[in-house]
Amino acid sequence: LLKSIGLMLEAFLYDENHGLDTNLSTEIRHGFFSNYLRSDLESRRLISEIDVDGNFKSMTYWDEMYSNILSAPFLHSITEEFKTFTNGFNETIREAQAWMKVSSSHEDKNALFIYNVYVSQYDYFKLWMEYCETADEFMDEVFTMFWEITDEILTLMREKINVDLKGKVQQLFYELLARLDLVKGGALLTDLISNIVASQNKTSEIISEISDWFNINQHRDFSQQTLSQVIDVSVNCLEKIKGKNINIIKSFDNELNNFIVDGFTVKKFILALINIFENSLKHSGLNSELQINVNAYLSNSNICIDIVNNLSEDVNLGLTGSKIRALNELLSSPNSLELMREEGGTGLAKASNYMKQANRGYSLNVFCEHQKFVTRLLKND
Repeated sequence: LLKSIGLMLEAFLYDENHGLDTNLSTEIRHGFFSNYLRSDLESRRLISEIDVDGNFKSMTYWDEMYSNILSAPFLHSITEEFKTFTNGFNETIREAQAWMKVSSSHEDKNALFIYNVYVSQYDYFKLWMEYCETADEFMDEVFTMFWEITDEILTLMREKINVDLKGKVQQLFYELLARLDLVKGGALLTDLISNIVASQNKTSEIISEISDWFNINQHRDFSQQTLSQVIDVSVNCLEKIKGKNINIIKSFDNELNNFIVDGFTVKKFILALINIFENSLKHSGLNSELQINVNAYLSNSNICIDIVNNLSEDVNLGLTGSKIRALNELLSSPNSLELMREEGGTGLAKASNYMKQANRGYSLNVFCEHQKFVTRLLKND
């Protein structure tokens, strides 16, 4: 009996398509959470970027703005304060991400989503089983219990985000402002200080919004949407996360103008597209010049969607044939979903797995041509 309940718990937590860990890990913990929390800071250039080697990049925007009124040592001191702030902010994100881990034991001391089936509960479950008239009724009762436990944890999670996380982030802002006040002396850094204060307020609002994510959704499937609508929703979500407009141009073959994405697939499709678009934004080497084209067409009666973005010359030179092959091997790896749950994965790896969860007939691969990066989604019937 306890083994059967344990198997039900395993499915509730870790089912590839519907498990709690899938939602918390691949969609929130390693997905939208950190991106959205950082979004206003990034849009105001108030957080240091880190290169592939783990080194902080120079904050050139503020260096250039204040180069005429501050000496190089002062500018360096300001950059150092932002490094300290960024380190603290990233550590706070990691701490909050640890709360979102799922466990069926108490091994992970930071995880909040802990579920257990104890031997001491045997008599309780036995009486419960005898009370139920059918196996399906018993299973419904067990899953109802899991959801009740989840609802209690979600209440605690919302409190942790609204109180602990918000308090720690606010403290990081206060400390940054205090340190900058000492560094700048009598210099008037009006634009910088006003942006920090505005971002402090906006980030507090974002944290409140994030806490609302941790509610049980009674309606888990979306309504069906056209492919064009799914793309529009994806763009709107990413623009909200990034705090800026994104230049995306859609082109459809006539046969696909009204192509319907079923309700079960809609959510996964949106998540996949968000990650593909974000990959273009992060790795194109371009800023305002970036244009993303979405081309949907039929290829040998199969639906094909190409997401195409232009590349800077340096990025284009760095995308060698061996790098492209390695990336495609990762995208096709049967272990990529487990890696994504544990480590977060790249945006494209996430996108590939979202599409596989939606429908095993989808595949994703990438290639370069004419200084453009192409991510191809192919649906094989």
